[in-house]
Amino acid sequence: VKGAVQFITNFEEAVSKHARSVGADAVVCGHIHYPSMKDKGGVMYLNDGDWVENCTALVEDLEGNFHILKWQIGKEPQLLHTTDVL
Repeated sequence: VKGAVQFITNFEEAVSKHARSVGADAVVCGHIHYPSMKDKGGVMYLNDGDWVENCTALVEDLEGNFHILKWQIGKEPQLLHTTDVL
């Protein structure tokens, strides 16, 4: 588990560094099955997680704000705040 956490941290740092170097405001990632929304040195890092293990998706509201949507069987879908992300 420790190795996986370090891999994710390294990935977040690398893509955020690259985004800053090209003047991007944000990066949107998938494939790493860990939903996340965080500021990484002035770049917004967004990862939608996955639909199989965590049942999460990245959604944008009408005002242009991003949220992580968590689906749970038998419950209403839940919009997670940054601090609520897994």
